[in-house]
Amino acid sequence: MAEKRARKKQRLEADPQKQAEEKAKQAAYSKASYVKRKQKREEDPDEEDAEDKAKKAAYQKAYRTKQKQEREADPDKLAEYRAKQAADSKPYRAKLKQEFEADPEKEAEYKAKKAAIDKAYKDKLKQKKDA
Repeated sequence: MAEKRARKKQRLEADPQKQAEEKAKQAAYSKASYVKRKQKREEDPDEEDAEDKAKKAAYQKAYRTKQKQEREADPDKLAEYRAKQAADSKPYRAKLKQEFEADPEKEAEYKAKKAAIDKAYKDKLKQKKDA
């Protein structure tokens, strides 16, 4: 399949007229596809949104899983990733610390939300384990 695409690409590069025709054809297809999706959304917005969200979620999960596997396979990548994560969180944590010093109520509210989220996550893990 890749060879077929490569040959097609070479043919198109050799002939600018065919290249322009192919671009126009792709643009027309893209426009038609967009119009079709838009009409479908207008007819039944909930169904389309659910489909799109499900596709997007599946794609994102697959992408994150692939990235995680690549990081775990390569110790250098993993170390680089962890260093980046730590560096990214420092400014956020400093900002939170300043906000909490200025408003202790906000800190209590933050801790309560965090505890609720942690509890929900643990419950979810327990349900998965039990199932």
